[in-house]
Parts: sequence; C-alpha cells; structure tokens
Amino acid sequence: MSRLAFLLVAAVLSGCAAIDGPKPLSEQEIVALVRAGRPSAEIVEELKRTGTVLFLGAGDILRLHEAGVPRDVLEHLQRAQMEEIHWRARSAFGCCGPLYRGVGPCPWPAHPLFFRLGRDPWGCY
Repeated sequence: MSRLAFLLVAAVLSGCAAIDGPKPLSEQEIVALVRAGRPSAEIVEELKRTGTVLFLGAGDILRLHEAGVPRDVLEHLQRAQMEEIHWRARSAFGCCGPLYRGVGPCPWPAHPLFFRLGRDPWGCY
C-alpha cells in the first residue's frame, strides 16, 4: 500500500513539473530582442506567450524607451501591469466585491437610477 501511495505522489509531482510554462521575460531580455531587430508586434506576441508582467515605474518606462523599446511594447507592458493589478484586486475580494468606505461589501449592486440621480446611498460607486 505504501508503494502505491509513493507512486501516486511521484506521478502527481511529476505532472506539476510538466505544467510549468515559459519563463517570463526580463527588462534586459526585452531590450535584447529590440536590439536584435525583432519587430514590435513579434515582441508583444512573445510577451503574451510568456505571460510577462513587469511592475514598472515611470523611471523604468523612461529607461526602456531610451534603450529603444518601441511604444507598442511599452503600452502592452503597461496594459499587462494594469490587468494584473485589477486581477489581484478582484481575487483579494473574492465573493464579497469591493469595499465601500472601508466598512464592508456593498449591500446592493449598482442600479442605473443611482447614476441618473447622481448619488449612491451606500457610497459604493
């Protein structure tokens, strides 16, 4: 029985190792692709394929721009960063949705009437 358990654990762990996707690109690798003459559309596809998300500040974006990284690539990096931030925020709240005024989940979903009247009684939206 212990041999069967060992084989089951080994199979599960080896399956997990095979699931690993491609390694995300670093800033240096993106600059190397640009210097190698790869077109921006191809670099963006590579970023999508590898699931690269870089948390870039203004200085990082400026440095990449000065290194010759095309605007399309920089815009994709910013978009991927924002999507990741939004995904993490949604995941953190789980089923409860966003908090209103730091107290708890909104008691009711947004209703179009609130927006027409210019007010939201709960301060959620």
